[in-house]
Amino acid sequence: MKNSRFKLGKMIAMTVLTTSFVASSAYAGGFFDHWRHRGGDMMMPIERMIDHVDLTESQAQQTKDILDKAHQQTKSLQDIRHRFAKQMLINNPDAANYMSTAEQQAEAIAAEVKDKILLMAKVRQEIYQILTPEQKDELETHIEKMMKRMSKKMEHHRYND
Repeated sequence: MKNSRFKLGKMIAMTVLTTSFVASSAYAGGFFDHWRHRGGDMMMPIERMIDHVDLTESQAQQTKDILDKAHQQTKSLQDIRHRFAKQMLINNPDAANYMSTAEQQAEAIAAEVKDKILLMAKVRQEIYQILTPEQKDELETHIEKMMKRMSKKMEHHRYND
């Protein structure tokens, strides 16, 4: 019993952390002028990265088509977060099936997050396929700079909290 509670607690914690990471990634920063605002959308990090690459008109249209298709396949993170929050709040801690219901909810959240991450990976791969080697290098350079800035921010927060 103790071991299954530990596993459930660990699974819930990992799910919450994963969901928080994905949600914060989707809400980080703003948009550049030529992309439409898609509040709380999972594709925003990809859109922002592509903004740093000089695309031809054809590539820009292909990228737009890829992103539009992905947007049609996914729900807003805000909708997902509200749905799961409502389900968790409705779950009565005094009910006999409280923990099994919580476990089912955690598994559903994890499955939804997994689907979104895989969709993001697919979109990124499709976009990379239309880039030239020079554009890929340009994008990788931007990603490296972004990762350094993120590391500095993480270090700053680690020592200031």
